[in-house]
Amino acid sequence: MAADRDSTRPLWAAELSVLCRDVPRLMREGFFWSAENLVPEGCHMSDSVGEDWLEDGYKHGRLWSLVDTANGDTPLWMAQLDAFAPSLEVLVGLRVRDLAAENVCLAEAWNPYHRRVYEFDYDRPDLCYNCIYEDTPLQGWWPWPKDDGISRPVVVPRKEVEEHPVPPVAVSQAEPAPSHEEEEGEPAPSHEEEKGESALSHEEEKGEPLGCVLL
Repeated sequence: MAADRDSTRPLWAAELSVLCRDVPRLMREGFFWSAENLVPEGCHMSDSVGEDWLEDGYKHGRLWSLVDTANGDTPLWMAQLDAFAPSLEVLVGLRVRDLAAENVCLAEAWNPYHRRVYEFDYDRPDLCYNCIYEDTPLQGWWPWPKDDGISRPVVVPRKEVEEHPVPPVAVSQAEPAPSHEEEEGEPAPSHEEEKGESALSHEEEKGEPLGCVLL
């Protein structure tokens, strides 16, 4: 996601990494989330930004933790939202409500066996696919396909790209890699910070394979 997906260097860029019990179900029911899904105790600024982001001038990061609240004590998904910007001031003023599904640039989904089942690329509409439900319209934050009478995305004219677009950050199928702060021995999350993630984390410990979605 970005402040403006038609810009070669938007004011900010964001990435949502989602662990999901059932990716096909998330497609059938739609992927909906908002500020109501935030886990406040799990949100913080970050001084550690990946090299790919640094190379594009994004020096500062901010993290939000989110969890599904529509399924009671057995959340369907949990997520980590990372935003990046050239200046800290931009991130200080950024709110979850500033993000919009219409500004999703890339989206991918994997099944529990590390196989990619879905891909959307705003710049390459000819390569968008859904191996599970094909051209069935998806609701919410799934960027494609939509119920607009078009089975494939429309090719949008683009101005000549003069700089490298914001690259995606690699995320493993299981869960996002630990941050620099965690590697340096940052204190373990408190009970309050863990409460939104405990259900899915427990399933991971038991060996339940989880799917992954990256927006």
